[in-house]
Amino acid sequence: MVDTSDLTTFESVSTSILKSDAEDALTREVFNPNGDFSKEGKLGISSASRRVKDYLTRELIVDKQLIFLARRDWKEPDRIPNQDYTYRLAYPRIRDWPVHSTKEDTVIIGERKVFSPTRNLDQIEYIAGYRREDQTLTDFPQYVQDEFDSESDIPVLPTTITDVVNNIAVHNAVLKISGLIGKSISEQQVGDFNTTVRREQARSEYPMEQLKRIQSHRLFT
Repeated sequence: MVDTSDLTTFESVSTSILKSDAEDALTREVFNPNGDFSKEGKLGISSASRRVKDYLTRELIVDKQLIFLARRDWKEPDRIPNQDYTYRLAYPRIRDWPVHSTKEDTVIIGERKVFSPTRNLDQIEYIAGYRREDQTLTDFPQYVQDEFDSESDIPVLPTTITDVVNNIAVHNAVLKISGLIGKSISEQQVGDFNTTVRREQARSEYPMEQLKRIQSHRLFT
């Protein structure tokens, strides 16, 4: 029910809710494909996914990317894979990772190291990214399927990123549900008899607190 580019699913969000003090109504009615408010749940997941990708300034779900290059984008590092591939593409030019393959004559080492025998490459088309745990190879476009033997060859999204998306999705989609994670509870004395009442409100700083958990995955230029 969620989009291919979304970073989490109804099931994943529901599982995270069960680990918190949030209302079970969220699982039944919002983050349930058959729930009365499933539309709001889907919008919450899409919104949280976009916010995480905007914060990280990179795409995450595996897809095809194209970058245009200049000679200055190629660096001659101290360590090279062999004597034929002597230039490494500068990290900031690789906006999406892990890199799996390119259409050009390159050697890929690790997630972001792309080596070339020349600095004359003026563009690189490459396949990069993760998959959600529920996704299979047939969930992706044919040009992605052609690059892999099975979905197990595509790494799963880091757990921390999924957790952050789940928490922000809950926070944004159903702010009016009591017990929601990301809410602060305060007590206030009111009236002539100093009656204590409980007031709950969503903490505006909660999403940013969550995003800071995944700073290490952010693209810095």
